[in-house]
Amino acid sequence: MKGYACPYIFQRMIVHWDGTVPMCVNDEYETAVRGNILENSLSEIWTGASFQEARQRHIAGQRDEAYPCCAKCAVNRVGHGRETLAARTVLSAYRLLGRFLRPRVVSALEGNRR
Repeated sequence: MKGYACPYIFQRMIVHWDGTVPMCVNDEYETAVRGNILENSLSEIWTGASFQEARQRHIAGQRDEAYPCCAKCAVNRVGHGRETLAARTVLSAYRLLGRFLRPRVVSALEGNRR
């Protein structure tokens, strides 16, 4: 999505079994490794130049050209958060179930059976 900066690289850090820290969980082939915890601390990697550059590229809208994992990522195509169709669907289902289940849960807690 144009003008969209993926929140994942601002919120999450992934560490693989061998200590490598890819830019994102979607970087399954480690095309954008930001560091290794066997060489640097988590804090050094998170605040380091490599992650900072990646964040700036996301903000500038250059992620797809710079990072192959971003070009194929569904988050960049549909967005993230409450505004996405998937999130709206889940929230709607949750509200609907809440309306349906709430009376039954309250009744069960009070010791009544329906």
